[in-house]
Amino acid sequence: MSERVGPIEFDVETNTYRVRYDPQTIAPSVAVISALAEITASDTTDLPPLYRAIDPRGLDRLVGTPRHGADAREVRVSFQYQRWSISVSRTGHIEIRATDRTA
Repeated sequence: MSERVGPIEFDVETNTYRVRYDPQTIAPSVAVISALAEITASDTTDLPPLYRAIDPRGLDRLVGTPRHGADAREVRVSFQYQRWSISVSRTGHIEIRATDRTA
């Protein structure tokens, strides 16, 4: 699986980073860490483990595979990671917003 995410856009009005990733080639949990590494100019191994905020396997199961037919409804998972509020969707979108919270 590639760890590359699409270009990262920043919305000044909402103070939100928006990232696209391909859920068929990259797990959502990996995409989140990859995006955060790019945003913070860090190496992925320098970031605290994602499992301190959310179960990475659970995140991958919920939003990792695009569904069709009756299962095609939009699924979005939001959680707090360090000082970031993160939202990940089944359609391959991630929104990351800095918060005051550091836990």
